[in-house]
Amino acid sequence: MSSIIGLGNCGCTIAKKFEYFPQYAVYSMDAEQRDGSFLHIPEQSHPEAYENVDVDFASFLQDVDDEVLMIFAAGGFVATTSLMALEEIKNKKISVCLIKSDNRFFPKVRSMHERVIFGVLQEYARSAAIERIFLVDNSLLPSIVGDAPIIGFYDKMNEFIFSSINMVNVFKNSKPILSTASEGFKSARISTYGVIDPNTGKEKLFFKLDKVLEKVYYYTISEKRLKTDKNLLNQITEQIKNNNPEDIKVSYSIYSSSYEKDYGYIVANTSTIQKYN
Repeated sequence: MSSIIGLGNCGCTIAKKFEYFPQYAVYSMDAEQRDGSFLHIPEQSHPEAYENVDVDFASFLQDVDDEVLMIFAAGGFVATTSLMALEEIKNKKISVCLIKSDNRFFPKVRSMHERVIFGVLQEYARSAAIERIFLVDNSLLPSIVGDAPIIGFYDKMNEFIFSSINMVNVFKNSKPILSTASEGFKSARISTYGVIDPNTGKEKLFFKLDKVLEKVYYYTISEKRLKTDKNLLNQITEQIKNNNPEDIKVSYSIYSSSYEKDYGYIVANTSTIQKYN
C-alpha cells in the first residue's frame, strides 16, 4: 500500500481520484474542507505567511505508508507548506508530482513564488532528500489530452494526470509479457510522464525535459494483437529507436490488456535541474 498526499485545490482534486482504489491511502491538506483524512491549512494572502501557520503536520501524517506521493501545483501559495510537511515524513520513500502552471497570466509575486518552489524541490530530488520529482507542465496538457469546454476543462486535465500516475504504478506492480527493464541511473531523479501512440509511435511528454538520460516505456496491448501481430515487437522497437538518440538509455515492458485499444506510457528521467520559463 502507498499513500497519496494532495496539497491545495489542484493536489487534493487529483489525490481524491485515488480513493477508488484500495491500494492507496489518501490524505488531503487544504484551506477548503475535504472528505476523508483531511488537514485544514488556514488560507493566507502571501506565500511568506504560510511559513508561520500553526498546523500539526506531524500528527496528521504520522501513519502514512513507507511509499508516499505528494501532489500539488507549484503556483499555489499553499505550496510553501510542502517543505514543512515533507520534513515530517523525511524517513519515508517520497516522490513529488509538481504541476507547473501556465504562468503567462500570473501576477509577478505568484510567478516568483512558483519559481522558488520549482527550484527548491528539484534540488531536493537531486540531493536525494526525496526519491523523485515528476514535473508536469499544465500548458502542454491541452495539446496532449485534446480540447475541452471551459466547464470541465481542468477536470479533464486532472483526470489525465491521475490516470497516467495510476497506470504507471499498476505497471510497476504487474508482471509484463516481455521486458527489457534494467536498473536506471540513480542520479536521474528529475522526471516526467508521457504517452506514446503504439500505432504511430508519436510520443508526448508532460514536461519538456532538458538532457534526458533515460526513458522507460510501458505498452499495454490487447491479448488478441499479442497473439496475432507478428510485426508488433519490431514495430515497438523501431518506434523507440526513432524517438531517441543513441545516448539516451531506453527500456520497455509490454503488458497484456483486455481492452481493444492499445496504450503506451512513458517515464523520462534526467539529473539536470530544469529551468523555469
